[in-house]
Amino acid sequence: WLADTTENEHRIEQLTRDSERLRNALDALAALIEAAPIPMWHRGPDLRLSLVNSAYVRAVEADSAGQVIARGLELVEGNVGRSPLANAAAAREQGQVQSRNAPATIAGQRRMLRIVDVPLGDVGVAGYAVDVEELEQARGDLTRFAGAQRDMLDRLSAGVAQFGPDHNLSFSNQAFSRLFALKQEWLADRPE
Repeated sequence: WLADTTENEHRIEQLTRDSERLRNALDALAALIEAAPIPMWHRGPDLRLSLVNSAYVRAVEADSAGQVIARGLELVEGNVGRSPLANAAAAREQGQVQSRNAPATIAGQRRMLRIVDVPLGDVGVAGYAVDVEELEQARGDLTRFAGAQRDMLDRLSAGVAQFGPDHNLSFSNQAFSRLFALKQEWLADRPE
């Protein structure tokens, strides 16, 4: 019997090229994840950790990725707000990226992290964490500064009104409301 295998050989060559291209892309992606300065991880369909990068290993102060996976070491504590597994489960079930801020102890320091879980369909959930401690501190400083500024303006005997970008009243001191005999309820509605 004779058979023409030319078409099969072309198909095998194409599959071999595709396989090599995918292998190279996977290797590049793995190298990128490993080199990332932020903790990154993958959870399998059962939501157990199946892959972590070296930043994750350093963050949980483990010896190796294998140790992290074997012991199931989580980056953030599960007793504060929503647990890491609950966040990953929500991402998987809703099919939407889930993010939240959570405290974590990294290298002996308490830090605020933005935890992001990305659903990957049937293969599980990927995640990463970004340190937002400085942002949270700056936000707190700004809130305290704005409060101190409002307290200072409220003590002035001159009437002060502040309008936002939408041209609506965003702040007025007591002297302003007394000067024009305006009711606090009306001012609270942020008139234009």
